[in-house]
Amino acid sequence: MSVQTVISGSMRCGYSVYTDDISTSKMQTSFAPNFVHSMDATHLMMTVNAAADMGIEDLALVHDSYACPAGQAELFHRIIREQFVKLYETDRLFQLHQYQKKQNPEQADTLPSLEDVEPGDFDLREVLNATHFFR
Repeated sequence: MSVQTVISGSMRCGYSVYTDDISTSKMQTSFAPNFVHSMDATHLMMTVNAAADMGIEDLALVHDSYACPAGQAELFHRIIREQFVKLYETDRLFQLHQYQKKQNPEQADTLPSLEDVEPGDFDLREVLNATHFFR
């Protein structure tokens, strides 16, 4: 639908119609970005909590962009890296897979197998010394 306004001229508007139907294709395509976004948000929360424990309370944060006062930057940078390692030391995707199997045993056979997923050889602890991690 198109709406004509005095100030902005013409603009296109859309609306949604409520339905009980579940779009499995939308669910499938949205899983990966939503999972990554939730992990980013978890990392941010862990970082803020650890920073507060270390006395850094003045922060500017937008999703995965972090800032603090310059005098606390090196400490904050260390905290960001430590919390990242802490978060990803556990295979979160495997953990979610196991949780889903336990919560929905009747659908366990429909979940994708993780047998074909092999971890890479990157040593996560290298992040602790990475010069350009989150800078």
